[in-house]
Amino acid sequence: MSALKTGKTGVPRKAYPIFSRIRFLRSKGVSNMLYSLRRFSENKIAPQRMKIIKFYDQYGEKAVEEAFGADRKVISRWKQRLVKSQGKLSCLIPDSTCPRRLRTPLTDRRIIDFIQKQQFSQVAEGGMSHKYLTYTGG
Repeated sequence: MSALKTGKTGVPRKAYPIFSRIRFLRSKGVSNMLYSLRRFSENKIAPQRMKIIKFYDQYGEKAVEEAFGADRKVISRWKQRLVKSQGKLSCLIPDSTCPRRLRTPLTDRRIIDFIQKQQFSQVAEGGMSHKYLTYTGG
């Protein structure tokens, strides 16, 4: 029987079990490299950043500014990240811009439900515009 599990179509699902059976690929450095390359290739922005860095090294600051609109400071920041991560290409993937801590509303949910119920009843009577129904609390 094959080491790869097949899906409904008969096509192998993942090739990861193959890599775990090859002895030199089991080392932590190689697995980290494969993970880094996989993340790098899945992202669309990281290869573009690498392309800009190589272009900067070859043609200089003015050409990069004209061609890509990237500033020297931004490119040096990307280079520093590459050095700091010991050349892992996945460091060029942009960090999430989502806030680390979301604010929670202080208003009790029952009060918000009551207000919305009152607004719906007033809209049904024709006394209030529908644009006021977007209140979410907070």
